[in-house]
Amino acid sequence: IALTLLRFLAVFIMVGTVLVAMFQEPYDPAYTTATPPYIQPQDMFNMKGFGQIFSVSLFAYLCHHSAPGLIKSMGDKQKANSIFASAFVTIAVIYIVLGAVCSLYFGTEMNPIATLNWIDYTGERPDGTPCPWWARVLSYTVVLFPCCDLLSVFPLNGVTLGNNLTSIVYGPDTKLTSRTVKKWRIIATVPPLICSYLIRDITTLTEICGLFGFVLVFFGPAALVIMSRNKCEKIWGKGPGVLTRFDGPLTENRVVFGFVGVAVACFVASVYFLFIAV
Repeated sequence: IALTLLRFLAVFIMVGTVLVAMFQEPYDPAYTTATPPYIQPQDMFNMKGFGQIFSVSLFAYLCHHSAPGLIKSMGDKQKANSIFASAFVTIAVIYIVLGAVCSLYFGTEMNPIATLNWIDYTGERPDGTPCPWWARVLSYTVVLFPCCDLLSVFPLNGVTLGNNLTSIVYGPDTKLTSRTVKKWRIIATVPPLICSYLIRDITTLTEICGLFGFVLVFFGPAALVIMSRNKCEKIWGKGPGVLTRFDGPLTENRVVFGFVGVAVACFVASVYFLFIAV
């Protein structure tokens, strides 16, 4: 709960301080408007950025691998759809608002890691004047937020991936020793640490991770829908009466395969704009 509150606090600080700064001081006077709000005019849409924004957005939404464990712990699983829908809508609103205000204010001076723009935050005090203590608190809260967030999420992802690997290798119902479980969790966590050491560019890392996100966000869920339907039909047979509360228009085969087709097109477009059209 504490880390969740920290996440919302950091986003609130980022959006709030940028909105205040828009009406007090331009970030780069050479490229901003002459009167408040001080913003850098941006194109509403630039197709060249499709590959980067799409893959990074997928990276930001990568929570699907933890969904089975979360649903398993729910007391009332019938609320799963509404809970996940509310979570995704909340995430989308936060990212849209944060991305819009930051891009308008910082413009071309936006860092690949947005929080780094708050390193020199002084509370809009004039140059040469002391930085107030509260501005330093806000600055450190925003700048250190990604580190605290990753330190909390990375072990959980390692546990989830390690458990999934053991289920694939040994089967979901096999009893394993503590040593075996720890071994697979180490296997799940060491490669990302090595890759992050070798690749220091955070933009490249998020873009590559976003491409892998196509499997978790698009292809994986579609495959699970088809596989689960086939398994249910083998057990209970086909018929209009053999339905679950999760059946609906979005689970029909034509919709699922259409979804996969769109995902393939987006994947090809992302690869093209990231690695070819540079």
